[in-house]
Amino acid sequence: AIYSVCCPSREDYYEQALRLNAYIGNGALSIRDIDGVPHFVMLNVYPRSTVDAEEIRRTVRDVAAHADSVEQFLTG
Repeated sequence: AIYSVCCPSREDYYEQALRLNAYIGNGALSIRDIDGVPHFVMLNVYPRSTVDAEEIRRTVRDVAAHADSVEQFLTG
């Protein structure tokens, strides 16, 4: 799993966050506990047996860029 933290999860962001998933081509917006606090994260999961180094490199950059955009969109 490759993920990047966007922002703390808040109920007033839920609808916007779910709607964003329709536009994300690689990965998905999810909620994950970070130090016991729920946060929105951009997440992409690969089976270990089929993933290669180039795919990981590309995904890390894509997930980080999407996470920054989502944080800006949700929190202003």
